[in-house]
Amino acid sequence: MQAHTPVRMRAAAILAGLSLMLAGCFVTPGKFTSELTLLEENKFTFIYEGEVNFLGLATWIKAQQERERSNATFRAYCYGPVGEDAAKAAEEAADEVEAAAEEAVAADEGADDEFDVVVQAASVESIDSGRRDCTPEEEVEQREQWEERQERRRQRERNQAEQIARFTGGIDPTDPEAEAKLAKVLLRQKGFERVEAKGNGLFDVSYKISGTLSHDYMFPMMEDFPTTNPFVQLFLRGGNQVRVNATGFVPVSVSNPIMPYMMAAPGFGGSGDSELEAFKDIPAVEGTFSIVTTGDILANNTDEGPSRASGRNRLTWTIDASSKAPPTALIAMPR
Repeated sequence: MQAHTPVRMRAAAILAGLSLMLAGCFVTPGKFTSELTLLEENKFTFIYEGEVNFLGLATWIKAQQERERSNATFRAYCYGPVGEDAAKAAEEAADEVEAAAEEAVAADEGADDEFDVVVQAASVESIDSGRRDCTPEEEVEQREQWEERQERRRQRERNQAEQIARFTGGIDPTDPEAEAKLAKVLLRQKGFERVEAKGNGLFDVSYKISGTLSHDYMFPMMEDFPTTNPFVQLFLRGGNQVRVNATGFVPVSVSNPIMPYMMAAPGFGGSGDSELEAFKDIPAVEGTFSIVTTGDILANNTDEGPSRASGRNRLTWTIDASSKAPPTALIAMPR
């Protein structure tokens, strides 16, 4: 019977969450200032100044950098005496490897390398007599298994690159110029006045757009990019009302239901988990969002309610690690 250890189950859950995160290639704000102005005749202006983080691309880049730094090389590990006892010990260790590999595939196809630490620990537990030098035959066998895992890893990386490209306008994340190309794609779109790549999937942007609010609106909307998690959404209602939902202006742990489980898992981001380690470096979501309008504020979830100056109503939210819910308001547009 296959044993489902807490460590193995935990690792499987984390990898499943990571797979979903990459599949969504979520876009999140970093440090920012944003303002929405709603005036007579349905005139509106939306401004966003600050950081935009392409999470899937960031995770990919950081994982690749970690692999390059580690420069993984093959090492053979053998335990126990040579002979019949060694064969028995090797069989027990192989059972552990097979069980871990099966669960790795179930959680994330080709994720064998992430389970190396788990497998090695399980092998050590199965063999009591300590480490020894490997025989040539054992070394050859282990090298073959290592090379198979390396090929599965490379295939997984190719699959991830193709997956991320579908969420970044077809830009190949393996291209050293991927971030520069992504910046050019954004700059050609109306509203983006500045887009600067800061590295590791993080961009500093200046966005401003004005017009007549004759239909629903959301930011960001990017050409050839699927709409994953907009920062701000405007929904037109009957009676000349506008519902404002700033669903992206909350900490990542609040906006993404996967993150609390991943961050709470013991051993999260441990040694050897380069992809998981990348999540520790997600830029904090910190900033302010304001709504300025000459219309009536029918509902909002600010702490202090609206203020009034120069004939206009203002709502302001401060977003930081203590934020519990995304900003929302219902505005009756001025006639």
